[in-house]
Amino acid sequence: MDHFIIDTIDFQVTQLDFFIRLLVACGIGLLLGLEREHSALIKKEHIFAGIWTFVLLA
Repeated sequence: MDHFIIDTIDFQVTQLDFFIRLLVACGIGLLLGLEREHSALIKKEHIFAGIWTFVLLA
């Protein structure tokens, strides 16, 4: 039997589902931050938010 972290009528999330979603969100944030830093490096600009900022915000 699965143990649900969130168990409502319309939505159920297990612990495994939660960690998979968390890793996907961190991966997307990592890719966005990496692309942002890469484009700033090519343009030789100083940017405020980079890889770790986007990972933390994701």
